[in-house]
Amino acid sequence: MSPPATSTRPTRNPLNSLLAGGLSGMVAKTIVAPLDRIKILYQVSSDRFMLREVPEMVRRIITREGVTGLWKGNAVMMARVFPYAGVQFMVFDYMRHYWGTMPGGMTPGRSLISGSAAGLTSTVITYPLDLARARLAVQKGRNKPGMGGVKSVMKEILAKDGLLGIYRGIIPTVTGMVPYAGLAFTTNDLLRKFVSKRPPIIGGMTPKDGAEQGRGRELGTYEKLLCGGVSGLVAQSAVYPLDVTRRRMQTAGGVEGAGGMMVRRNMWETLTGIYGEGGVRGLFKGLTMNWIKGPVAFSVSFTCFDYFKDAIERRGGEKEGERREARVLVRRGTGDKLDLTRGEDDETMVAVVFKDEDDEEEIIGLEKEAGGK
Repeated sequence: MSPPATSTRPTRNPLNSLLAGGLSGMVAKTIVAPLDRIKILYQVSSDRFMLREVPEMVRRIITREGVTGLWKGNAVMMARVFPYAGVQFMVFDYMRHYWGTMPGGMTPGRSLISGSAAGLTSTVITYPLDLARARLAVQKGRNKPGMGGVKSVMKEILAKDGLLGIYRGIIPTVTGMVPYAGLAFTTNDLLRKFVSKRPPIIGGMTPKDGAEQGRGRELGTYEKLLCGGVSGLVAQSAVYPLDVTRRRMQTAGGVEGAGGMMVRRNMWETLTGIYGEGGVRGLFKGLTMNWIKGPVAFSVSFTCFDYFKDAIERRGGEKEGERREARVLVRRGTGDKLDLTRGEDDETMVAVVFKDEDDEEEIIGLEKEAGGK
């Protein structure tokens, strides 16, 4: 499963999240694509997975297909990852902004709901491309006429299974995405909150907000990557059997390299069939590969997202410095809104303040007050 995109601060313009998230997802997936292809090849076969055999499999792929064979199906993945990661960022940021305006702020329960909603939305939108990518990934040998591209794969699926064929395996995918995305987002939020209230792990870095006073501070990049990596490992391990099941359903029948497997039509038959073939080990085949590529994918995704988002907002004039120049003048209402004045021209602004369950606040955007100065 793709790593869920997360952010500590909702962006002012949701399109910024869409673009930055899509680009960061593409970079991360391209880097881990060789590991992902090897994992899929093991998932859809009856062979026992052994980590020490991975280098030999890499050698065989390069010999048979060339170095580019390690990235077979990656072009399809890029077409899927951009909208997938982008929509995840955009939906989660929107819901984070929404909960931030509500009493209680972003609680773990609301984070679970938001993460699940973001994952489900992006999965349903991009699933046909994920299916095509899985079919291409299990092909052996160099591309043959009529079998090398997305169009030919989609035509083959439609000819054999009809329109419903392009959504084969979506039930275990959706079933797995609810706990996967929810666990990943919630665990990430809880870990970030925990780390932000403690001094930095690496010495020489000064907390911006003073963790010594029990208030949250801004996390360093390495801390964000660590929290995201741990969150991804927890979520992926919990729902991994469903990931194996969906890959079997996606690639069973009609694709060279996926032969030898019984074609099972529903999720339960596929799941029990995998268990019958390899027991509990079969349900977690290739998981150790995820433990290798998972932290790498999360680290790259987080780092690139921060870079892309900052660059996009800088071009759009939404600089972080502009937000920091604002000073609080008056609290009003329930405290969910603040009157702000930008020191430069004394223009009255209204900011929505993100509040968590500990009543800690963070300004997440500035808007000109309706009817203001």
